[in-house]
Amino acid sequence: TVSFIDQANEFRLFRLTDPKFASHLPGNQGVFVSKHASFLLFSSDRGGALQPYRLDIKRGECTQIAEADGLHPEGIVLAPDEKNFYYLDNGGLYRGSLSHGRSRQVYGIASGWEAGYGLGLSPDGLYAALIEKRGGQYRIRLIATGRGTAVTLVEAGEELSLPSPRPKRAGVLYRRAPGSLWLVNFDGAGNHKLAAASDTLGP
Repeated sequence: TVSFIDQANEFRLFRLTDPKFASHLPGNQGVFVSKHASFLLFSSDRGGALQPYRLDIKRGECTQIAEADGLHPEGIVLAPDEKNFYYLDNGGLYRGSLSHGRSRQVYGIASGWEAGYGLGLSPDGLYAALIEKRGGQYRIRLIATGRGTAVTLVEAGEELSLPSPRPKRAGVLYRRAPGSLWLVNFDGAGNHKLAAASDTLGP
């Protein structure tokens, strides 16, 4: 950890990663910072290939927490118990342990499809929502994390991204090209566009 003064506003800043390596925060639709802000999850290529890491914010220590073959940097989510995490790797969704470093595949993506942009986890950890794509076709898959079973909620010929399960509701919020927000129920019903000031949305 390196501390320095921002020349623009004279605030004290703390640099947590080395700029010699590429480091990425996960997508903003998932939780990746612990409840008491003692650690966060991110990805980095500091070891040569992009891998998931745990960063102890107080001590500034980084620990690799899984061995991925094709990590999606935006697809890392902290589980509600803060002992486990989920991540998107080549071919599927994996659950990893923060304590012993072991991972197992929860769900495998069907042949011909690949992971799209974003991974969301319900607040109770029972469901994960991810985007799959094949050519110009996109779909949202809802996965029961305990059983590994999945259903398709939405399928479209335009880009879908950043699925986020609703707190205390059986629904998923997601983005749809060219920049609108949509909501769909866990059973695939009620899929509709939400009213917004414009179709140009930021984070």
